[in-house]
Amino acid sequence: MRIKNTLLKLLAKPYLRYREAISNPKRILVASTTGLGDTLWATPAIRALKQTHPQALICVLISPIGAQVLKNNPYIDQMIVMNSSSFLQFPKIAYSIKRFDPDQVFIFHTSQRIILPLCAMTRAKSIAGTCGINKGLDKLLTNPCTPIYQHEISRRMQITSVDGNETLDWHTTNDEAIWAQEFIKQFTRPVIALHPGSKDRFKQWPKEHFIMLGQKCASELNAQVVITGNLAEKPLANQIAKSIPGANSLAGELNIRQFGALLPLFQCFVTNDTGPMHMAFATTTKTVALFGPTDPNLCGPHQAKQANIIAKKKTCSPCLRKKCCDPFCMRSIGVQEVFLQCRN
Repeated sequence: MRIKNTLLKLLAKPYLRYREAISNPKRILVASTTGLGDTLWATPAIRALKQTHPQALICVLISPIGAQVLKNNPYIDQMIVMNSSSFLQFPKIAYSIKRFDPDQVFIFHTSQRIILPLCAMTRAKSIAGTCGINKGLDKLLTNPCTPIYQHEISRRMQITSVDGNETLDWHTTNDEAIWAQEFIKQFTRPVIALHPGSKDRFKQWPKEHFIMLGQKCASELNAQVVITGNLAEKPLANQIAKSIPGANSLAGELNIRQFGALLPLFQCFVTNDTGPMHMAFATTTKTVALFGPTDPNLCGPHQAKQANIIAKKKTCSPCLRKKCCDPFCMRSIGVQEVFLQCRN
């Protein structure tokens, strides 16, 4: 790792002499090559940048899922999509970044070590990011930000040094909205959606709790219960749906854009701390968000309407996170307290 960093710093070193203060950028590059939630956290800062510098072109270096999230965003002029983390793709990405020729770069969050050095080699006059999350390459930042305890949305706003509303953006097209209105007609009762999956097992509320909640929503609220998720979560969603009278599993059947258009039409959306939770916040869907090992003050709803949090303290210190086989802190969230939030 040290050898990699040394080589990358040496590659970037000849370009560091081009650094200088910049107050009126013409071409802004935003690097955010991680997942769904991280991409959505970038939208308030991107919007504020465009409103502050309306004449500037804004390009986002993004992951494939991020490109779907930012589709139809009116504050973005261009996207460079990283289709994989393969070393063979980096020359193409480097060429695309160099061709855009940014004079200001903001590093929001990246998974690939090479991204910051590639941005440093653009001769951009300013490269801003948060210290401590750049895989040992903080010295390539010209405008380093000291990390403080704040929401991830606010951290991105801090990096840009611009002011603005910190609500999330989701932009549904007319065609997507029409499709969603037609799709929801198959259900004759108000829809309560349950999202039992998560990329990380330690963030998941127990399957049995989702089943009991769905049964209560169906019997006591006369709701149509649907279970959502991606293709990998389909087996879990199907198991839960089969245990709830009249429930439907939509897992693996909707793409991100369809799911985003459908969310506002749900009466309520119950979810673990995962990407679709942030989509629900962005679409102002009534949401019950379940937290245990993660801190909602850092990654939960932020200036979000219709968002309800149920959070329990971590029961293990230190938290085992991905090594956790049975997240007891999530089990301590009761079915009845979640049901009351769905009913209200």
